[in-house]
Amino acid sequence: MAFAGFTREALQFLADLAANNERAWFAPRKADYERLLKHPLEALCLALGERFAARDIPLVADPARSPFRIYRDTRFSKDKSPYKPYVSASFPWKGGGPGGYFSLRPGEIYLGGGMHHPEPALLAA
Repeated sequence: MAFAGFTREALQFLADLAANNERAWFAPRKADYERLLKHPLEALCLALGERFAARDIPLVADPARSPFRIYRDTRFSKDKSPYKPYVSASFPWKGGGPGGYFSLRPGEIYLGGGMHHPEPALLAA
């Protein structure tokens, strides 16, 4: 599937999820989540992977590994809402080091880059 963008319906789904962040609401709408958000995010990762490769950009965009799950880890959180009200993906640097990040929620698109816990030699460089 070619990436064609995220629809207004997808953004509305995220807004509705933020207002109804509970399993009873999400479960019957999981297929909508996959159609509106999960599959387009995977298509975005595939398209970015192709563009990164064509331009020799050493970032990895893998539709199977780049997207983050919609489910939150609530084990150690006071906030027990089970779902993230956004979709996001990471694009690590080939061989470790800095990478990229993408996040989408209603009213906000976030793009970032950098590194987390760099090795001392990489940091010194």
